[in-house]
Amino acid sequence: MPKFKVTVADEAGRKLYDETIEAEGPREACRIAAEESATLEAPDHIGGAAAGIEATMRDSVVD
Repeated sequence: MPKFKVTVADEAGRKLYDETIEAEGPREACRIAAEESATLEAPDHIGGAAAGIEATMRDSVVD
């Protein structure tokens, strides 16, 4: 199965999520990243640990 590097950063360039994920394709890699982020306990400026990655998923870079 291929591996995808999923990086999500805020407007200031701070990385909120930066992982290599094994998935069938980039969409699945992003879905897995969003699910994993729901378990993070870091505070978020939007409202909850997972809110930031979901809000910025459209700006994510998948290699």
